[in-house]
Amino acid sequence: MKVALISDPLWLMQELTTLRRMVVGLVDEMVRVVRVVPQWVEQREDVQTMTCQQVVYGGARWRWLRDVQLRRQATPMRQLEVDVLHLMDGSLQGVGTRLAGAMEVPMVCSVWSSAEVGLLRHHPQGLPGAYMAATPALLEAVQQRVGPHAQVVLAPPGVYSTDAAQHKPLEDPQGTLSCVVVGDGRADEHYMALLWGMAKASEKLPQLMYFFYTVSTDQHQLWQAAEKLNLLEQMTVVPFDPGSRELLMQADVVIQPQPLGSVRSLVLEAMAAGRPIISVADPVLDYLLNGKTAKVLAEPGADDWATALVNLVEQPHKYIELGAGGRNYVRQHHSASAYVTAALKLYRAVATPENIPFEK
Repeated sequence: MKVALISDPLWLMQELTTLRRMVVGLVDEMVRVVRVVPQWVEQREDVQTMTCQQVVYGGARWRWLRDVQLRRQATPMRQLEVDVLHLMDGSLQGVGTRLAGAMEVPMVCSVWSSAEVGLLRHHPQGLPGAYMAATPALLEAVQQRVGPHAQVVLAPPGVYSTDAAQHKPLEDPQGTLSCVVVGDGRADEHYMALLWGMAKASEKLPQLMYFFYTVSTDQHQLWQAAEKLNLLEQMTVVPFDPGSRELLMQADVVIQPQPLGSVRSLVLEAMAAGRPIISVADPVLDYLLNGKTAKVLAEPGADDWATALVNLVEQPHKYIELGAGGRNYVRQHHSASAYVTAALKLYRAVATPENIPFEK
């Protein structure tokens, strides 16, 4: 079997490690892989080590232009005799169904977020296909959007388990502590509540350093707010690059201030490394269980964030226990091998002889 893994540029910026895990896992299962990626990926040394065929497109961030660029790759992919298209995120469903129909091959589509669900349309009748929803909440939403002509399954994204981290979280609560903040970088009410909470806690916690890891290229509002609250000495923005993730895994705690309704492997990797998670409540993210795998705050204000941050120093054992709970949960429910197995099962299901030839 030969599978084409098609990646959107914006998704790939956040999930290059997921693509790498998929390639490695599928090759281990004797599946031939074609990665369909934007041009900028060619320049990355860590991608060049992936042993598989490659189709490159322009990688425009505007969806309409990206779709035009991808449709031009139908002939190269057909020449490579691809058996299944795997759309790595839901934003590709529209162009993916057209490509699959033109190539007369089945498709599988992964869905990671509520935003992607909003882009889905009814799955075309006669086109063999299936969808992999990252959480139960997304599963229900995807089923409603795509209709009865495609299978929808729950497939929690997987990450690698890690041994004991080189740096144990909160090992020295009185020393310098590093907090990674993950979000979209927009200075909305959720970010502002966190920033005000940081300001309230700063007198007690001058040793906390905050590293903002964000996809946003426009960060001036964030910096303006930080300057107003006298937080500049405790804050820095980490360049959004997949290579930064390994360093971020050495943080003492990971903070997720926005309910974005989006599964991110960065957070799952942090949990796998035993990093405590402090997050705003998000109904899409089933793996954030308050008091078990994370500290979950329901609609937190500045005082709630300040209390949670102060408790990092005053009650570190509770957060260390949460980190251990998150690590165990990810090991049980989010293994990389299980995700590859789920994908492979769907590839075989949609590519069965009774699904081909297509209905005309």
